[in-house]
Amino acid sequence: MKLTITSSVLALLLPLFSRADCNSPKVLYFANGMFNDRVGANESKDELQKKLQRKYPSDKFATVKLAFNTDEAALIQLHQVFRQKVTDINVSFWKSFANLLQVNPKDVSTILSKYIAVEKLLDVDLSLQIKSYQASLKNGWSIITVAHSQGNFYTNSAFDNLNVGNMTSMISVATPASRVFQDGPYFTFKSDGIIGLIPTALSPNFTKEPAGLFDHEFIKHYLGDKTTHDQILLAVHETYNNATEASEPSLDPAARYFDNDVVPILNYYKEVVTQRSLLPGQCLLAWQLFDVYARHGATCTQRNFAAFKEGISDCLKDLDDKNQERRETNCPIYRGMDFGSPYQAYFPAESHDFFTSFPDCKMSFNDFHEQEGLNEVTAALVLLQKLETKTTKRETK
Repeated sequence: MKLTITSSVLALLLPLFSRADCNSPKVLYFANGMFNDRVGANESKDELQKKLQRKYPSDKFATVKLAFNTDEAALIQLHQVFRQKVTDINVSFWKSFANLLQVNPKDVSTILSKYIAVEKLLDVDLSLQIKSYQASLKNGWSIITVAHSQGNFYTNSAFDNLNVGNMTSMISVATPASRVFQDGPYFTFKSDGIIGLIPTALSPNFTKEPAGLFDHEFIKHYLGDKTTHDQILLAVHETYNNATEASEPSLDPAARYFDNDVVPILNYYKEVVTQRSLLPGQCLLAWQLFDVYARHGATCTQRNFAAFKEGISDCLKDLDDKNQERRETNCPIYRGMDFGSPYQAYFPAESHDFFTSFPDCKMSFNDFHEQEGLNEVTAALVLLQKLETKTTKRETK
């Protein structure tokens, strides 16, 4: 079979925009407390952002958002706090109990999810906050939330629900809760007259000078005091710079197993596997995904967008090889044929599940080279160019 590589196909081989980075972009949230309308909550968010930019100008957040707790009637808010405190006590009990008896963390997560499910049904604000966090995670952003007062209950519950480990970090201010998600830092004045009335709240750990009878407001008291001002900003700064790579292989964009510029491919894959059938270009992109996924010894930054382009581009070059040598290349079809059919392998497990669901994506070495190869590669390269646009948009936000 004679293959014709046209100039339009060769144009697809031009280098893609790519910036190796496994430290996901950060988004900063401020979670307000009770008796704050949206204007007041935004003032606190903006003040926090302004002070951070002034003290740590090198910390560049993708965006700064508000995790808003609606300012409702006093009795409604007090009832919310009561209900959230009961949930807080129950969750703290199960976490402590699990640590003491070394209970399987998955079993504990199942129990905790039931509490959060009830809260989501009862509290619209919690549901909206979780949806906002989920949107940020889908974009590949890690989350840092500074929570004030009742906002701590919301943030603990939301992060328990998301359960995405090192992609969510919490910093507590004036917390009525008995815990901070993943033992994050907290700042509560001994003279905070609101928190002092709440049983089982974390013990106050800062002294305000001069002390007042109230000392609970975020801007006036906690950002107004030099010690807590500096410590809160430092906590955000240190959290911002404390990025870690994934310890286990994962196709979840939030896991940081792949470079940030691969997030659009991972999100696209999630959408594709819900379909009944796939196009040839989609099949080849999945082959390439599993090939990059299974590369032992590679770092996160080496599992990047360029690796996808390189592999599929090698397929195009190999198809144009007149000698048709079965040599080792980055093309997943050739690589797969050298080491055994990837759709018969059980690592990564997702590949076996994929080819079971989409048997039409299975292709032998000869089928690829003699029949659909050129069309498949061209379609995959066009698809990559479309996904590259999404990558570029994410980088420039």
